[in-house]
Amino acid sequence: MCGVKDVRDAIDEARRSKTKNKRIVLFVDEVHRFNKAQQDSFLPIIEDESIVFIGATTENPSFHIITPLLSRCTTLVLHALEPNHSAQLLRRAADDSRVGLTPSIGMRPVQVEDDVIHFVSANCDGDARVALNALEISTTTAASRAAL
Repeated sequence: MCGVKDVRDAIDEARRSKTKNKRIVLFVDEVHRFNKAQQDSFLPIIEDESIVFIGATTENPSFHIITPLLSRCTTLVLHALEPNHSAQLLRRAADDSRVGLTPSIGMRPVQVEDDVIHFVSANCDGDARVALNALEISTTTAASRAAL
């Protein structure tokens, strides 16, 4: 979703789909950025089960999401990855020639040493996106230097 108009359109679609015994999943990223009135607008469609509502936030929901909306949702906390989990993710990205790092950077296969995997996984603060971006930048830089 991009904004309030997109949410309204999705709500209208959800109401139409409900008459056909279909439910729409509405994913709202950074739901904490919606003001109280906008958050309040989700309540009727959650209550009448027109949608399955999923709201994501990087903020503490107790402080940034209105209480009535919180009371109708299940809160799941996603913790940062442990370094060994980040390392597994990075190794898979480095080694998978079909969907991993090589196709994403559009280059021939690269060899990523274990010390690089360890360094990146120890310094990404448990954030998979940061880890993968760092690995991609590192390998792209190394590959371009090797081509010189």
